[in-house]
Amino acid sequence: MKTFFITIPKLARALCGGSALGMIQICVSLWSVLIFDCVLHAPVSIRVPFCYKKMRFIFTCISRSDIAVCKEVFLLEEYKWEAIVDPKIIIDLGAHVGDTALYYHACYPQAQIYAVEPDPVSFARLCENTKNIKEITPVHAAIGARTGSITLHTSSRSSLRASIAERDGATGKITVPLLTLSALYEQYKITRADLCKFDIEGGEKDMFGSLNAIAYADAYIGEFHGDLIPIDIQTFLQSFSDFTVTAQPMSRNNRFKIQAIKK
Repeated sequence: MKTFFITIPKLARALCGGSALGMIQICVSLWSVLIFDCVLHAPVSIRVPFCYKKMRFIFTCISRSDIAVCKEVFLLEEYKWEAIVDPKIIIDLGAHVGDTALYYHACYPQAQIYAVEPDPVSFARLCENTKNIKEITPVHAAIGARTGSITLHTSSRSSLRASIAERDGATGKITVPLLTLSALYEQYKITRADLCKFDIEGGEKDMFGSLNAIAYADAYIGEFHGDLIPIDIQTFLQSFSDFTVTAQPMSRNNRFKIQAIKK
């Protein structure tokens, strides 16, 4: 009920561009998604027009989890970054269906964004949600300590649960391309990023375990999944010795929001 009466109207207000008609249209669309997903348990796909920071785009919603993601990204701004100068390159690791890529595009419309997502279903939706935006480049891959391929565990419950770590509720597994951050940079001729966002569901251990973080980006924002990887937060934060770091505990068990800015 909270999602229906509170979250959706607040989200619609944030994404309507000041238009009362637009707010109503967004509310009706998201209410429909919620009813089909949670009440009727029937598949639905609704293209919702958003306007955020004067940037207009279409975001396809299919479930309650899409609404939750949009709330985190556009309403709560969990990946907000106070850039000192306008960034030129942003790396979005674990781009899911394009939500954070669209958020950063709205915030920094001149930046080139590389949106990296391993789950093929989410990647297809990422491509759909960001099509015709030349500043966003979708990349189908996981990021880790080597280049090749890796098993991705998936869940029929939610695309948010796709992970290289096998977790409770996993219902399938697939093989997906695997890149190191170095290989990604080489492939797309990136010398350095202004920001690297990461939400890679346990893959951060392998990625940062062999990474000289200061060589790749001036800032990092992301999630540490201590419930999925066998290291503690203090050990993980050693990867950011050249950065000023904040680690904010999340409500979920042993997860932290990380923000690291070059000293």
